[in-house]
Amino acid sequence: MMRDDFADLEAPQQKKKTQPRKLRIFIITLLIAGAALSPSVYLHFKAGGSLNPVDLYQFVFASGNEIKRAKQWMQKGEWSKARDTMQYYYTMEPENPNYLALGAEINYQMGRYQEALNLAQALVKLDPEQAEGHALVGACAIHFKNFAEARAASQRALELNSYLALPYITLGNLYLKGEQVDRALTFLKQAGRLDPRNSQAWTLLSSAYLKQNELENAMLSAQTAIELEPNSPGGHFNLGRVYFQKGDAFNSVQHMQQAEDLYTARDDRIWTAQARQNKEFMIKYFKLRPEDIVRP
Repeated sequence: MMRDDFADLEAPQQKKKTQPRKLRIFIITLLIAGAALSPSVYLHFKAGGSLNPVDLYQFVFASGNEIKRAKQWMQKGEWSKARDTMQYYYTMEPENPNYLALGAEINYQMGRYQEALNLAQALVKLDPEQAEGHALVGACAIHFKNFAEARAASQRALELNSYLALPYITLGNLYLKGEQVDRALTFLKQAGRLDPRNSQAWTLLSSAYLKQNELENAMLSAQTAIELEPNSPGGHFNLGRVYFQKGDAFNSVQHMQQAEDLYTARDDRIWTAQARQNKEFMIKYFKLRPEDIVRP
C-alpha cells in the first residue's frame, strides 16, 4: 500500500525525477529515527544502501531482530554483547515489555542485580499481571537480602503462573539460606520438574546436597548443570567444592578457575571474587606450585 502511494509521487515523464519537499522531509525524519532506533541503520547507508523511503521505513521500524540477536549472544555465552544489544533498546523504549523482560533476564544472569531489579520492577509496574516480572523481582531481591520481598514477589509470581520455575528456584534458595535443606530440596526439585533444562536449578540442587554432605548427588547435579550450560559458572564452582571435599587437588582448582573465568565473563564481580578466594585457598591448602596449575 505504501509502495503504491510513493509510486504516485513520481513524475510520469522521463525527466529527471525530483522528490517533493514533504517526501524529502519524511526521508530525513526516518534517517534521524533510524540513527536513534538502530545503530545498524547508519552502517546500512554508509555501505551504499538505497535511500528508497519505503525500504527505509521497513528497515527502521520492521526489522524485529534485536531480541533474536540478543538471544544468540546469550546462547554463545557472550553476555556483555547481549546486554549491550538490549540496553540500547530498553533505554530507547522503556515501556516495551519484551525489551524490559529480556533486559532484566540478561542483567540477572550477569549478576547485575540492581539493574535487573530496576527493569523487572518497571515491567511489573507496566503490567501488574506479568508473572515473569514478579519472578525476576523476587530472584533479584534475594541478592540484596530483601528476603521478605523475594518471598512475596515469588509467591505472587506463582499465583499468576504456577508453572514458572524461577519462583521455585528463589524460594528454594531462601530455604537453603535458612538452613532448611529438606524444604529447599522440595522446591528445587519442583523447579527441575518444571524446567529440567534449567542449569540454575541443578546448581542449587548441588548446593543443597553439599550442605547434606551427599557428595555423589552434589557431583551429579553440578555435572548436569554444566552439561545443560557449559558456561555455567555455578556448576563449575560447586564441582570445585565437591572435588575439594574429595581431596582432588587438580580438579578442585581447575573447576574453581573455570568458575572464576566464567563469572568474570559475565562481569559478576561478587562471585568472581568468591571463586578467586576459594581457588587461592585451595592452592595454599594443597600446597600447589604455579607449574602444577593448568588453566582450562
